[in-house]
Amino acid sequence: MAVLGLVGSFGCSVNDTPSAKKAIVVGGGIGGICTAARLARSGFSVSVYEKNNALGGRMSELKLETDAGEYRFDTGPSLLLLPEVYRQTFRDLGVDIDDVVELTRLDPNYKVFRGQDRLCIRSDVSKMREDLEAVEKGSFEEWRKYSSSALAFFRGGFHSFIEKDDMDILTKSDYRQWIQMVLKGGNPLESHVAYLSRRFTSQTLIGAASFQDLYVGLSPFKAPAVFSLLGALEAEQGVWYPKGGMRAIARALVNVAKENGVQFHTSTSVRRIGTESTTAKYVELEDGSRETADVFVVNADQTYAARELLGYTDRQDPAFSSGVVNVMLAVEDPCEGLEHHNIFLADDFRKSWDGIFEPGLHLPNDFNMYVHVPSKTDPAAAPQGCSSVMCLIPCGTLPGNREELLTKAKAGAIETLSKFFPQETIRAQAFYEPNHWKLTYNLDRGAAFGLAHNIQQLAIFRPSQRSSTFTNVYFVGASTRPGNGVPLVMISSRLCTEKVLQDFA
Repeated sequence: MAVLGLVGSFGCSVNDTPSAKKAIVVGGGIGGICTAARLARSGFSVSVYEKNNALGGRMSELKLETDAGEYRFDTGPSLLLLPEVYRQTFRDLGVDIDDVVELTRLDPNYKVFRGQDRLCIRSDVSKMREDLEAVEKGSFEEWRKYSSSALAFFRGGFHSFIEKDDMDILTKSDYRQWIQMVLKGGNPLESHVAYLSRRFTSQTLIGAASFQDLYVGLSPFKAPAVFSLLGALEAEQGVWYPKGGMRAIARALVNVAKENGVQFHTSTSVRRIGTESTTAKYVELEDGSRETADVFVVNADQTYAARELLGYTDRQDPAFSSGVVNVMLAVEDPCEGLEHHNIFLADDFRKSWDGIFEPGLHLPNDFNMYVHVPSKTDPAAAPQGCSSVMCLIPCGTLPGNREELLTKAKAGAIETLSKFFPQETIRAQAFYEPNHWKLTYNLDRGAAFGLAHNIQQLAIFRPSQRSSTFTNVYFVGASTRPGNGVPLVMISSRLCTEKVLQDFA
C-alpha cells in the first residue's frame, strides 16, 4: 500500500495491534501531538513525554483573575491561518474540526496604526479603497496589483515547496512551473521592502504589507519578496478565530490523540536519547529511568534536541528568529478603536528592525507591536465590558539585561495604548520575555519562532524530518521542514509520519 494511502486512512488503533511497534514522541507541542495521533492510527503504540505540565507547546494560554472575573490570553499563536490545513489535519485523524471547535472568520484581518494613519486590512480589497487612498493617493490600484503578485507567489510556491519535502524538486517540472508562476509576480528574491517601495512611498503601507515577515524570523529589509505570500494567504483564505482561543485547537487534538490510544506523560522531562552506533535505543528520563522504543520522534526544537538530547550538531551557526516580549493586560474597559488583531508600526520603520535578530535583548526606542484583543470576538475572554489585551513586541535574543528590556517594553506598550483606555483601568498584568521561551520550550537564545527562514534555512533547506545521524530518529516542529507557524507544523507532522511509515510500515 502506498504511504500516502496509509497516512490518509490511518486505519487501525493500537488496541487492535497488541504486537505494534513502539514509538516515543519527545515533546507534546502541536507537531508532537499530531504525529503521535497519526502514528497511533497507523498501528503504533505511542507514548508522548512532555516536560511541562500542559500539552500544546507554544500554543498556550494565561489566565489572570481580578475582582471583576477572569481574563484569558493566548500567549503563543493567536492567528488561525490556512484553515484548510487545520481541517485536513483533523480529517486525517478521523474528526471534522467543526464538530469539536467553533471557528469564526474575522473582518477586518488586522487594523494597522502608524502616526495618524489608520488602515483596516481586509480579504476583500475593494472594501479597502477609502482607507488606502487616505494614506496614499493612488495606492488602491497599486495594492490590488501587489495582492495579485503575492497571490502568484503563494499559488506557485505552496504546493511545490511547503506541502512537499523533496530535495529533487529543483530538477522537476514542479520547479519549472513554480518559476513560471512567480515570475508573473516579479522577482521573488529581491528584498521585500525594495519590492514594495516600487509601488508605495508610504512607510505605513510598506510596513502593513511586510510586518508578517517577523513571523518567519526575518526583517522585511532582508526578507525576500516571496514572503509577500503570507499576506496573500491571509487575504485568500482569511484570518480565523477558534472560540475559546487557540488552546481550543490544542485541547481538541489531545482528545483525538487520546481516543486513538496515545499515552501522554506530562511534567516528565527527557534527559537524553540513548544510542548505539546509528540507532536510538531508549529515552532516559529525568529520574534516571529508561523507556525503549522502535521509533523516536523529537518535537523539542531541533537545534536544542540534536545538541542536548542526541549529542551532535548538524549545522554550524544557524540563524534564529527574533525574541519577543509579551505584555498581558487585564483592562476594565471595552478598548474602543481596537480590533481583534492590531499592528502598531513605528514612525521610523527602518530603525525599528535594528538589532532584533541579534543577541543582546535590544529593543528600539520606537518599536513595532502586535496587539491581540480576543474579547472583541469572544466574550468569554474577559468579563463583560472589559478587554484582555496581549501585546507582542519583537526584540533581540539572549543574553542581555532582561529587567531593562521588560521595563522599556511595558512602558512603551502602555503609552502606545493609552489613547484606547486609561492606565488606571489595568486591573492585572503579566509579562514574558525571551528567557521564558528558553526555559519553558528549550528555544535556543529565547528565539520565539525558532530558526529563521533565510535562504539557507528555507523550505527544503531547513533540517529534515529524518535525522542525518540516527536511522530511527525523526524531527517534527517549527525548526524543521517546512517551517514555523501552526499550519506548517501540521504539515511537518504529516511529512514526518510519511517518512516513519516508509521506513517502518
